[in-house]
Formats: sequence, structure tokens, C-alpha cells
Amino acid sequence: MKNMKLCTVYFITTGNCTERFVKKTNGACLTLVMSMTKIFRMFLSLVSVMLLVAILFVFSTKDEIPHDGERGPTSAGASNLHGTIPRVRSVDETQTKMKRNVKFLQKPPTKKPKKLCVDGVIPLKTFTRYDPDADIDLAVVSAYFDIGRFKKGLSKGLYFNASTYTAWAGAFSHLYNPLVFYTDSEFFENIVKKLRIHLPRNLTRIIRINQTSMWSFKLRDRISAIYQNPDYPKFYPNTVVPNYSCAMHAKYEVVENAILNKYVTSDYVTWLDVGYFRYLKRNKPFKLVVPKSFSANTVAFNKLHHPDRFSEPEVIFKNNSLYVGGGMFIGRLQIMLLFILDYRHASEVLLHRGLSNTDQQVLYAMYNSNFRSRVNPGVDIQLFKSNIVGDCWFYLGYQCYRELQ
Repeated sequence: MKNMKLCTVYFITTGNCTERFVKKTNGACLTLVMSMTKIFRMFLSLVSVMLLVAILFVFSTKDEIPHDGERGPTSAGASNLHGTIPRVRSVDETQTKMKRNVKFLQKPPTKKPKKLCVDGVIPLKTFTRYDPDADIDLAVVSAYFDIGRFKKGLSKGLYFNASTYTAWAGAFSHLYNPLVFYTDSEFFENIVKKLRIHLPRNLTRIIRINQTSMWSFKLRDRISAIYQNPDYPKFYPNTVVPNYSCAMHAKYEVVENAILNKYVTSDYVTWLDVGYFRYLKRNKPFKLVVPKSFSANTVAFNKLHHPDRFSEPEVIFKNNSLYVGGGMFIGRLQIMLLFILDYRHASEVLLHRGLSNTDQQVLYAMYNSNFRSRVNPGVDIQLFKSNIVGDCWFYLGYQCYRELQ
């Protein structure tokens, strides 16, 4: 024992055992070295095993699919559709994810702040004069359907009714385009007549129509059944008031009707919401013309937000997601008819899937989701995007705006 203690002190001090010192301690120093070498090897083996286990754990969890409460690689809320059921990735999806990871390693993406949409912003600093030699006129189709009083958005006490739209319709008194106006309301028919009484008579045609005769309003019972489901998300009035959704589909139906019945005699037609120019207070006569950069084989829309191209229709409809605005759209007559056929078809297919909202969600699903390959629209849409801070909704309309004096 004395020799072992002496050897330990010597080994710790010098780090080795000389031949002389081994003899002096009767071999105790050599025994100590062998024991410590064995312990060191065991320690290295343990560290190696732990490192291997850690590496295997990292690789096994790298491609895990998120469950409820986590954010997956698709849009917000998509994980709720999968619940806790694991999903198998396709080869294409895996390759896409690998490419995204490589791109992130090369240059971390900078997240762009969302542009705020502010009511009342007019996306023009100057107002262009109408040039009959350069500008191409549009025929305008609009409508008002009486669906009663309804709540709008989340604001407490904000309700829309006929008086709301009456106050917004003032711009029609200054609009010098041919106007075809559809309504089921005698009250609103008289409003439009009064607004345009000073204009040439050939510029205004009012069509009285019954909701019960329309394809769009015949969808009401199917839409109502969807909204009555307590688990279906509630966005006022989009997914609460069935007649509101019907009225949004009706926009495309009346444009189609105006073209087929030859109420539109120009080469180009536009749908225009009653309240589209509600913030314009110039009170000057104006015309709407085909925008300069318009592609004649498309239908023009105003872009609201950047879409998620991988969103499923369920996510779009149940999150009330937006891509383009439905307040105005422009097209050449024959192109517009083909586009509306696609819109009708997509609306029917989505209803069959138990999905309803407004026309804006139908358009999102038609043109920027996995649903596009299902309906295969034959007409592309052309996007007009505002660079004016605060404006999201009205850029397209003001690109068409021309003052007469």
C-alpha cells in the first residue's frame, strides 16, 4: 500500500513511470498505469456511444410532421386539418423542402412586413384626362340585391343595409360609361334612375330580376347547410349570411347575362361594385377605360395579398384568406364568358366539398392552390398591384379612371 501511494504521487507529478521507479515500488507504478489506461478507454467508449445516440436522434426528428398547435410548412392553420395523423411526404414535396433548406442556408430570407389596407386611400396623385383617340371605353355592369341588414366584420355595431349602398352609389351620377344595372329592388332602381337622369338615356339600362330565377341564389340552401355547421368558422357576413355569398356569385352571373343578351355593345366589359368609388369626392364627370398594360386574353383583377401557392381550398375558405379583390374585374367579351364558365364550375365543385365563403375565396382557390389542377381554368388572370401605401383594394379602378373636364 505504501508503494502504491508513493507511485500515485509520482505518476500524478511526472505523468510517467521510469524503469527505476517501477523496480523501487515493486511494480505498483506499472499496475497503476495499466488501471488508469483501462479506465480511460472505458470513458472514451461511453462518450462515443452517447455521441452516436445523439446523432441518430437528430436525424430521426429532422423531418417530423407538426401536430396540433404547431406550425407546419404550409399556411397558417393547415396543421389543424391533419390533427395528429402522420402524413407521408411525396418525393416532389421532399425535394421542394430540401431546396428551401438549401436556399435558407445560402441566404436567410427577410420577412416583408404586410402592407396595411386603409379605408379612404385613393391610389392616384394626379388625375388623367380622357383621350378619345387613345383610350378604349368599357361597358359597366353593376347590381344591387336586397338581402336585408347584415353585420359587417368584427366591429361592434357595424351593419350594412340599403341606405349604406345608397350613400355609396353617388359616383354613378358622374360615370359616363354605358351602365347595365341589375336589381330586385324597386327602391334601388329609382335611386339609380335619379342618379343618372341628367345623362343621355342610351347610357343607362336597368334590369329588374328576381332572385329565385338566378343560378347564384339557387345555391342558397346548400350554402346555408354549410354555415349551419357549428364548427364552420364564422366571418361576418361571408360565412354567416347565405344570401351575401349568393350575391357575390351573382356578380359573375349578371355580367354573363349582359353579354349574352347583347346589353353590352363594346368590346370590353367590367364589373363594378356599387361602392367602388365611394371615397372619390371630386364630383367631376369621368369615364372608365381599358388600362394601358391590359392583356386582352386575360381577366384583370386587383391583387390584395401575396398568395400561398400550396394552400388547400379548406385552408383558404376556413381562414377567410384573400388573394385578389372582387370589387372590379375587366375582360374582353368572349374571354369573360369563358372565365365565368370556369368560375361557375369551380363554385359548384367547392360547394360539393362543403366549402363556401365569397367569390374572392373561389378565385384564390381557382388560381393559387392545389385545386387549380382540378378545375384547370382556361383563362388566366392579370394582376394589378398598388404601390401606394395603404391602398389594397382600388388600384385597378383608378388605373381605368379618366376625367372628362
